Amino acid sequence: MNHLKNWDELDGVEISKFPTIFEDNRGEYDELFNLRSDPNYKFKQLSFVHNKKNIIRGMHGDWGTTKKVTVVSGIVIQVLLDCRLESKTYGQFKSSFLSGDDKLLITLPPGVANGIQVLDEEAVYIYLQDTFYKDHKQFTITPFDKHISKAFILDRKPIISERDLDMSKTFSNLNHKK
Repeated sequence: MNHLKNWDELDGVEISKFPTIFEDNRGEYDELFNLRSDPNYKFKQLSFVHNKKNIIRGMHGDWGTTKKVTVVSGIVIQVLLDCRLESKTYGQFKSSFLSGDDKLLITLPPGVANGIQVLDEEAVYIYLQDTFYKDHKQFTITPFDKHISKAFILDRKPIISERDLDMSKTFSNLNHKK
């Protein structure tokens, strides 16, 4: 893990600042996305995920959804893993801190797995998706896979789902069929 926020070194991953950030004595207004900033992106679903400290979610992905993700409050370790056989960065992962203060939106192409670990007492994570949840078969890679386990802080006794604990769900066992 690093502090570089270099997820965009993975083929097809993009990082952008929020289009509008406005702050005055009343508070702050953050515009996460608009079609002027990415006129070709047609999202179908917006999801908020409220997370508690030490939760690890992922690594999850599918072969047909482009996602835009961000943190609006709290701090997480954001991990991306390129699972696309045809990609020049296949098998590489990037892991860095992402917080609501960063005001960053990360675009993940289909086939890039996404995972987070919550470091704050809580964190709110947002997904914009250009397909509906489960339009495409999802894949899972356990965060305990030796290929990516250094991307997370695993000695903190993370709270994790049964799906993500499944040690048969490894990078080397990934089914690349769409």
